[in-house]
Amino acid sequence: MKKKEILMQPNNLIKSKYNFTSIENKLFYKLLFNSQKSKENSLYETTITLDELKIFMKNNNNYVHSGVKEILNLFQQSILEFEYIDEKLGRKLLFSSGLVTSYFYDDVNLEYRVQIHEILYNHITDFVKMQQEGLGYTSLNLAVLFNFRGAYSQRLYTFLRMWSREKKEVEVKYSLKDLRNYLKIKDDIYPEYKNFKQKVIKKSIDEINKIGNMKVEIKKEIRKGRKVDEIVFSVIDYEPRKYFDKKDNELLEVSYEEKNEVIEVEDVTYDDKKDDIFKPIVNTLGEKLQEPKECDFEIFVPDETLFTIGTLRRFKLDFKDIDFRNDYMNSAFEDAVMITLDKDEVEKIKATSYKFFKGTLDNKIVEYKIEEKQDIEHKKEMDIHW
Repeated sequence: MKKKEILMQPNNLIKSKYNFTSIENKLFYKLLFNSQKSKENSLYETTITLDELKIFMKNNNNYVHSGVKEILNLFQQSILEFEYIDEKLGRKLLFSSGLVTSYFYDDVNLEYRVQIHEILYNHITDFVKMQQEGLGYTSLNLAVLFNFRGAYSQRLYTFLRMWSREKKEVEVKYSLKDLRNYLKIKDDIYPEYKNFKQKVIKKSIDEINKIGNMKVEIKKEIRKGRKVDEIVFSVIDYEPRKYFDKKDNELLEVSYEEKNEVIEVEDVTYDDKKDDIFKPIVNTLGEKLQEPKECDFEIFVPDETLFTIGTLRRFKLDFKDIDFRNDYMNSAFEDAVMITLDKDEVEKIKATSYKFFKGTLDNKIVEYKIEEKQDIEHKKEMDIHW
């Protein structure tokens, strides 16, 4: 079975203001996905091949060199805005830049090397930091996005996907002003609500319901005076929120037909025997300064099969003070595992993903400790009341 291409898109990036065609949107999503797969690149760049472009650019004229150049040139001029936390200042700033800063074409390997602004690149690849800032991200199956023919369908789907829950009905409310701003639809385009509803909202909903693995309908129209001001959508999402089932050790199937073939992304291979995390530390003269710590103690690990030999040992050293028999700590562990496996599309936590896993688990432990404390205090209040 071919692997799914899952883009973890920051939520504030989903709500960025831009207006692309369907093909431009797909290239944008693909560049984000490839950046995440080639993370920790000091040059802040990613590559995309002509073969990859052919998957979602069905018209031959779209993926010839001149056509791709035209889109990438547009991306250099298109402004993307979002808020982020500046580490030096310790406060929120508004970032604004072109989607790409530069690109190169390799006519031997038939691929484009696309460079992205450092802040944008870090923002879409540093998931640990994203969680610390509380921004959040949404998992998007590119096979679903690439099925949509309409650009508005793609964008509306991501807006609703941010808030959806798997196989559970939720209500999602957006103001008309916000929707227009996100889609960069000026007030003089479809100025009357009935036209905007028919040409943008209704048309997008019809396509999402047909091929988007999601059921959407307008549940309520909230008026301000005589005009509709907000729309409440009813959403039932049949697309998985979790793409990896550790029990079955395979990617989950989805219940729709993928009409566009998705290329297979090969896992990064890693040899545990070469794991230098546990090598003795030596000085410049080659003298041994310290021996690696022996993991001669036993701690409870909810599922040791999720780790390689090296990362299991590192986990036991890093979290020796945490009792994962505790229900709250166990939940923290399960959440961190799910996020890590989904992000990297792997079956085990390897050295290449351990840093992310550790940062995620550290955050989850803090989160669940606060929840446990609140639950204990609430129980005490209830006991006093009774």
